[in-house]
Amino acid sequence: MAPQDDLISALPDGVLGHALGFLPAEQAVQTSCLAQRWRHLWRSSMRCLRFVSEGRLESAFDFNMLVYRVLLQRDPILALDEVDFTATTIRYWHDNDVDLDAWIRHVLLCRASILRVRILVAQRLRLDGRTAHTSKYLKRLEIAYVVLDGNTCDFSSCPTLEDVEMAHCGIGTNRILSQSVERLRITDCSFYLDVRTRVWVPNAKVLELDYTSIKVLFLEGIHSLETAVVKPHSLLELCHRRADSGDCCGLCSKCRGDDDCNGRCLHFGGLANAVTLELISGPAMVGMIFHINSESAICSTAIHVLYFCSHASN
Repeated sequence: MAPQDDLISALPDGVLGHALGFLPAEQAVQTSCLAQRWRHLWRSSMRCLRFVSEGRLESAFDFNMLVYRVLLQRDPILALDEVDFTATTIRYWHDNDVDLDAWIRHVLLCRASILRVRILVAQRLRLDGRTAHTSKYLKRLEIAYVVLDGNTCDFSSCPTLEDVEMAHCGIGTNRILSQSVERLRITDCSFYLDVRTRVWVPNAKVLELDYTSIKVLFLEGIHSLETAVVKPHSLLELCHRRADSGDCCGLCSKCRGDDDCNGRCLHFGGLANAVTLELISGPAMVGMIFHINSESAICSTAIHVLYFCSHASN
């Protein structure tokens, strides 16, 4: 073969499109200037879109324009394998410059199977959840640094969703629902004070909860649970000011428990089928851990507790 022959351009479109998917979307689009062979490759062959705020992207407007131009110019018939919205270096960000819900709806219409949303800005973006997101193809969802409201966490219209991760989020929804999810991880998230969130993931095998809330999550029965790691944190100062009104957090030993979950163990009720259970809590949380009726024979369940760590605050 002659030295001047372009070996890379001779590769099939699918191979080149796969390689382009490892680049940030802005750089992948720029490859259209390489040669005639490359002009439409990113539109017709790239199944992974990585929108990242690096290089010249310093404002929300620039980032938003990049997202819309790429999404609207690519071939809509080509299904997406993976989409990543990661903005951690934007210096000028305004909520009215972006519509995060519209981005998500669009990529779900393009049959994305993996979706990551990580938008780290001074004022968190909000997913209002006016309508629950729907997809027959989404299998993995990762969300970080945003506020989740409304029906955002109702995944009942995503029947193939198996893996959900939420990290560093503010959660203002009263329910997290999915019959298909097998792994649910909530890490360093804060739940709104006036909402008790019910978690219904009956087919989950792995459950990790590390959260702060004035009201403990209410876990519905999880029948196939294998491993659970639970680290609840309470906003005790505010809770104790409200305790006399009968508004119980369900967490601390000073609360009475006379709310809508009266007389039931809020965590253990949903974890009773776990094979391995790890509980990590501070001293004030002991009241929550042992908030169990005399009839609740927790010792007779199949739970095996690895360890319970009670540590004093600094």
